[in-house]
Amino acid sequence: MYRGFPYNSIKYLLSKYKINPSDITKIIYCYADGIYPKKEIKKKILERIKEGLNEKQFDEKKYMERLNSEIKLQKKLFNNVYIFLKKFKLSKKKLICFDHHKCHAASAFYFNNFKNQIVFTCDGKGNYLSSAAWIYKNNDLKMLNYSTTFDSIGYFYGNITRVLGFTPEKHEGKVTGLAAYGKYNKIIKIFRKFFFINNGKIKSVWSKYHLPWFVKKSNLPEIFKLKNYFSKEDIASGVQKLLEEVICEWIIDNIKIYKKKKIDISLAGGVFGNVKLIYEIKKIKYVNNIFIQPATGDAGLSLGGLKLLINRKSNLNTTFLGSSYSNNEIIKYLKKKKKDFKYIKNVEQILINLFKRKKVVGFFRGRMEFGYRALCNRSILYHAKDKSVNKWLNKRLNRTEFMPFAPVTIAPLAKKCFLDWNQNDKTSKFMLSVYKCSNLLKSKAPAVVHVDGTARPQVIDYKDDPEMFEILSNYFNKTGEIVLINTSFNNHEEPIVESPNDVINSMLIGNVDNVIFNNSILI
Repeated sequence: MYRGFPYNSIKYLLSKYKINPSDITKIIYCYADGIYPKKEIKKKILERIKEGLNEKQFDEKKYMERLNSEIKLQKKLFNNVYIFLKKFKLSKKKLICFDHHKCHAASAFYFNNFKNQIVFTCDGKGNYLSSAAWIYKNNDLKMLNYSTTFDSIGYFYGNITRVLGFTPEKHEGKVTGLAAYGKYNKIIKIFRKFFFINNGKIKSVWSKYHLPWFVKKSNLPEIFKLKNYFSKEDIASGVQKLLEEVICEWIIDNIKIYKKKKIDISLAGGVFGNVKLIYEIKKIKYVNNIFIQPATGDAGLSLGGLKLLINRKSNLNTTFLGSSYSNNEIIKYLKKKKKDFKYIKNVEQILINLFKRKKVVGFFRGRMEFGYRALCNRSILYHAKDKSVNKWLNKRLNRTEFMPFAPVTIAPLAKKCFLDWNQNDKTSKFMLSVYKCSNLLKSKAPAVVHVDGTARPQVIDYKDDPEMFEILSNYFNKTGEIVLINTSFNNHEEPIVESPNDVINSMLIGNVDNVIFNNSILI
């Protein structure tokens, strides 16, 4: 999720796998397939600008500034690619550029076993589009329809993120968390005026209250005055409700256009990182099964680009695709830093003993997770019995205190914890949806229950992660507990820890008290 060109990642891979740049035969670029919008897309954008001019809210110059800002971004990003090619002495002939939303679609389509499906992609922006519906036909992903960034509900959610004092394209998850504390009843009447569905496409209505781009603080639209009349909680609840209504209606409309009574769907793009939205999508009667590419945002584009190149499906059972450190590497580093450590067995008993002493434990093992969720390879663990943990641990991690913690459990216990969970629901593998909590979970683990009675769990199956399954199973058998808190191993606004060095730095600022490395080393 680095915002620049990933030189460090590329250098790491070349070094780890002993690859010379001259050995590279293809370079896949997944953000866009060209600097300028395609002829058809530009035509649609200009038509939308004409509609905006007819509404007489802004002059043509204002709308063209909006279009030119995207062109400017594309030029900058492509220039970074060309600098990379020059730096590594690679020919431009090796470069393959794929469309942004097609990469999103491929990252979802190619990693499931659905026989027949519609793929939906939705984000703030990407190669001049904000949403699209796709089917696989004649050995290729075909776009059924699309909406440009001038009709982006992702942008709208981002602007409301800014209204609430957060950073757009970064803190939308905080808005989702805040929404549970508010009431949307009154404000949704205003928001519903801004978006509608037309022939399978998301369309927006522009006015002084809603602009189709991220605005500068010096040029805020009228909608930013909403906080003078509504609480932050109610505004968050309203935009969350709008997102759920618009996206669900969009999905239903496309399923009907495709003339299917019930169908499997796949989802990718930053908007589908919204766990409450996923919960609502699963309720749609026309939807059979759902697959969501775990790195829903732009980090997942690389998976899509790879799959477009090889055009071959395979299931994605885990996201443990990142870097790893052996015990020898870890011990060598700890000795260098003069850190005391000891070898351990019976990890579940160590956790029990540490939690009794109110110690917060960092868990560092195996390959790092790919995507946005810590899934027990780079996690912070604690018991879920103490409801006050939401305040004091969030404070230690420098996080906003209303942000809830997530639980981790094992598949045999999931039914006892979550009323609407089933074995075929793959979204719980990667913490991609919320579920209604059982009374048992509410009483035994109040620290992971949201104010609306839901939780966002990771459910571990033995075949996907046998080591962690056994640790948790033994822990639960010994304690009678049914979940643990699993939150990402990082301080707020920092990346999840990647290396032993990151771990020590995190300990130095008090994020955790102890760390277990590779289920065998304790500091």
